[in-house]
Amino acid sequence: MKYGITQWSYPGNGIYAMKYVAEAGYDGMQIELGGLDNGYYMGEKKVRDVYMEEAERYGLAFPSIVLNDLMYHGLMGDKQGEDFKSCMYAQDLILETAQDMGLDYVMLPFFFESEIKTDEDFERAVTYIKEICDKAKTRGIKIGAETALNWDKQIELQDAVAADNLDCFFDTQNYMWYDGYSQTENLKKLYPYLGDQLHLCDGSDTRANGGTNGGMLLGQGAGEFLAQMDILRDNKFDGWMILENIYTRPALYEMKDDPFILSQKELAYVKDIVSKW
Repeated sequence: MKYGITQWSYPGNGIYAMKYVAEAGYDGMQIELGGLDNGYYMGEKKVRDVYMEEAERYGLAFPSIVLNDLMYHGLMGDKQGEDFKSCMYAQDLILETAQDMGLDYVMLPFFFESEIKTDEDFERAVTYIKEICDKAKTRGIKIGAETALNWDKQIELQDAVAADNLDCFFDTQNYMWYDGYSQTENLKKLYPYLGDQLHLCDGSDTRANGGTNGGMLLGQGAGEFLAQMDILRDNKFDGWMILENIYTRPALYEMKDDPFILSQKELAYVKDIVSKW
């Protein structure tokens, strides 16, 4: 098993965080491309070079790079608008960036401004994922699609794209938080479609009820975390477990331990669970 943490788990979006990721005992850090509002910073070679130097210095890997900007400059709007154009621009840039950094996995989060709610949204997502999968395949890159779709619609999405380099990127809270779906049912049904990495996350209740996403310690929220860890054990999961709790969420930030200590304690908690498999 390998253990990672998302860059954005830390204060300030974690741009500086590799030293602390290594000190906490992680094997790697999941990074992001950046976006329209901050200049797609990872698309700049000088920035990439610093990340690669720091990764070598601290003995860390980058399991994948994420196009988080999809959530804020959405795919689902006017095709002539700036947001949609930025999604298309970023599609090529993230593949170029991944290849330059020697990464073989790109993750796409379809939430907020790119959330799949209607049939039209679904078809647009299918088209976008098909395009990037085709481009990625020639570079030896896999694509992970992270959505809030219930398992049946997620499988429909996978089948509609029909790309052998597409994974379902699973998260241990999203299905519950977005629409109140069962996390355990989704994990059981979607497990055959998973790749070798997923997000570990917990929080309180659904968004409709004012719940927090990634705002509670693992195993202490409403996301059936421990039951999902049992399912991963039973299926002999052996890949990247990437922690995605956000240590700047109020309930976590107000704790006695600072965000860096919390990230260390959460990793120890997960490793203890896995050690008993």
